[in-house]
Amino acid sequence: LLTVDYFYFFLPFSLLPKLYEIENLGRTWGIDRKQIRTHFLIEMFEHGKDAMVDELMNANAHYLDSTVFISKGLEIACMRLYSVIMYLRSSRQFRGIIGMLDADTCQWVKEQHDKASRLRPRSKKNKFQNDEDQLSLLPTTHAFILRIMTMASSIKEAGATEKAHTLSIMSGTLLKAVQDCDENGSEVS
Repeated sequence: LLTVDYFYFFLPFSLLPKLYEIENLGRTWGIDRKQIRTHFLIEMFEHGKDAMVDELMNANAHYLDSTVFISKGLEIACMRLYSVIMYLRSSRQFRGIIGMLDADTCQWVKEQHDKASRLRPRSKKNKFQNDEDQLSLLPTTHAFILRIMTMASSIKEAGATEKAHTLSIMSGTLLKAVQDCDENGSEVS
């Protein structure tokens, strides 16, 4: 009996051999394929490769360990949002946007960023070094957070759904404010 694994269908061709290799090694070590795929996608999102794995996520969410993906995804979202907030705070043009955000959510995002940075030393480095990179995080981060919120809702993970909802409000506020500021070419007051 030959079965087709549609997970691979949506994977960019350049990543296919690596994932095969990783899954074969994992099978040798007795690691569940669902775990390997979940961690593979988490790493891709952590490194900002959202567009590369977006189709894969849309068509194959059932191949993932949703609880792990949601937990790690919230960490990544907090790291990205914290990076954006730090950039906005340092930019005179965007500094006023920070005042629009909920202080408790900002504190929680900072705490999650700090915790994740301790657990992932390689993530301490800011992967996005210039202005365009900082602000380009917002649309993809917002979409990523909405994906996490949908996934958490579908498995009735109330705490994670609430956290993702709070982050979606923050990322949506940031996205709209930055877009408005860019359109008007002025500072946010």
